[in-house]
Amino acid sequence: MSKEFTPKLVVGVGVFCRLKEELEVHRSEKVLFIVEPTFKELSFLYKINSFLKKQGFQVRMHFVPKGEETIQNPYKLPDLAYDATFDTVIGLGNNELLNYTTFTATTLERLGLNKKRKITLFLIPSTPTTGIEASGKFYTYENNMRHFPFKRRLYPAIIFYDPLITIHIPLLQLIRSSVITLAKAIEYHYNSATYRKLTTSSIQLIVHHLVRASYHRKDLEAREALLRAGMFLGLSSVDWKRISLIDCFVLPVYQKVQVSVATVTAVMLPYVVKLYREIDEQREREILLALGYTKYNKAQSSSTLSYRLVNVFKGVGFPIDLRSIGVKEKDLDELAFTAYGLWMREGYCSKELTEESFYSLYREAYAGNIESFFE
Repeated sequence: MSKEFTPKLVVGVGVFCRLKEELEVHRSEKVLFIVEPTFKELSFLYKINSFLKKQGFQVRMHFVPKGEETIQNPYKLPDLAYDATFDTVIGLGNNELLNYTTFTATTLERLGLNKKRKITLFLIPSTPTTGIEASGKFYTYENNMRHFPFKRRLYPAIIFYDPLITIHIPLLQLIRSSVITLAKAIEYHYNSATYRKLTTSSIQLIVHHLVRASYHRKDLEAREALLRAGMFLGLSSVDWKRISLIDCFVLPVYQKVQVSVATVTAVMLPYVVKLYREIDEQREREILLALGYTKYNKAQSSSTLSYRLVNVFKGVGFPIDLRSIGVKEKDLDELAFTAYGLWMREGYCSKELTEESFYSLYREAYAGNIESFFE
């Protein structure tokens, strides 16, 4: 994250109740509340709307239609952008919704329709995130790949991390978001020049709390830990511009079979960590130490991390091999060819990875062969 601005971070059970106080601090008058559709039937949001109106705020509640929050064209402005009077934009939802909210607020700011003041942005994650809420940027999609079209940033004034919010979302959504956060934390860990303690903390929080949060749905301590994992990614200062290694393996499979990105990620990540190890063995050691493995065995370290990830993912119901999600053995060569092509075209790392390593990894993931990591 840029040193130019650090959002105010408010973390803990019930901190969302400070919304009115923060609106008053920022002298908000007309508020645009952008919310993911998951919350549409919940009474607490309408109570908040009514309460804020009684306090003198003008509030417009906008529930984003499913699919609309995925931005394909940064030049196609949302209809909300043409309202000249909003001075504050609040986003409540998952990673995509927060990204959409930042896009909308940035558009309002760029158009400059409100001549009196600049836009104030508040963000409230409902799930673990990849840290996008703290970056001040938004991304768009092209061929299922993320792009950051503009350099301009609009940092949020405040971000609320309240585990009570996560109670209102489906458990599967919480689990899937946590898997994506974990994959990004590992990826960021291998590509961050500084603040690696933040990425290892993020990894540690998810590995230690995901299963617990899944089986004890009212365990607010575990849910807060998952939210903090996303917060740490936002503070880790990784300026992501190119496709990640895990995405190179996930995208071809996602395009081949009808399963979620999180499911493919959960299947592939325990195998992809072997390639991460080849890129930088020392950084893998940092992850293992953060997870409590005080004795580092060079010959078995990759297997240790792989097994730990597999146990977490199995514990929340994910499969552990490509066959289980519908990939055919005849598809493996095509998948490896596509993945290696993505890496060669979009990859960020100077470490040379061979085409054969991509083929080998897909074959291991198809067979569910974690044991092959013993070398």
